[in-house]
Amino acid sequence: MKNLILKSLFAIVIFLGLTTIISCGDDNSSSGGGMDSTKRIASMKKVEPDYKTYYYNYEYDTEGRISRVTVDEYFTSSGKLSQSYYINYTYSGNKIVKQSNNSSYSYNLVVSNGRVERDGKYNAEYKYDDSGYLSSGRGKSFTWSDDNLTQYSSHKYTYSSIPWPKNYFFYWDGTGMDQLLEPAGFYGNMPKNLPATVDNTYSLNYTIENGCITKVVWKNINNDKEDYVYTLVWK
Repeated sequence: MKNLILKSLFAIVIFLGLTTIISCGDDNSSSGGGMDSTKRIASMKKVEPDYKTYYYNYEYDTEGRISRVTVDEYFTSSGKLSQSYYINYTYSGNKIVKQSNNSSYSYNLVVSNGRVERDGKYNAEYKYDDSGYLSSGRGKSFTWSDDNLTQYSSHKYTYSSIPWPKNYFFYWDGTGMDQLLEPAGFYGNMPKNLPATVDNTYSLNYTIENGCITKVVWKNINNDKEDYVYTLVWK
């Protein structure tokens, strides 16, 4: 009986610890892929030490969907401005309209049942399985295991034990997906956990403060170099 009580207490301590990790701020958490938080990413800084530094600022509509992002890009070594642009998002019926002062980011997305079905940039069609996970897009198939995306095309991912936080987005290279639309479910369900490695090339390390991811470092496994460093501010 004594051992049973000790095991139960230990399980409670572990559960409370995990709740602290995945709950951003003082919001109530829930299962199902991450924290149930009203907080969203307000700004982000991305540093590529050998190339550019990017500053992103995000705005959201009353339903919590991305409505505008402004981007300033600087060359990291000189600090000289490379370019600035914005993207506005408008939601109308079965269509998402992206309008930007950079023509590369101005195109429409067709939505069906709350998910992107086709985009006007790549003329790509996206399909989903019966569980709500993306199964194909841009002519590529997506492989899921234990509710995590493990492979598409030649890209492979392994995962940490950290639950994917709600309202956190991630850039899936080569998919054509707009990562800012991910948290609202426009590309189906998000993975259950945060990625740990990408393509057997990068390891991802996360800094978590008050339950929010405030820093992500992409470190090259081959030379231990920090190739990408993201700093995030939530509100």
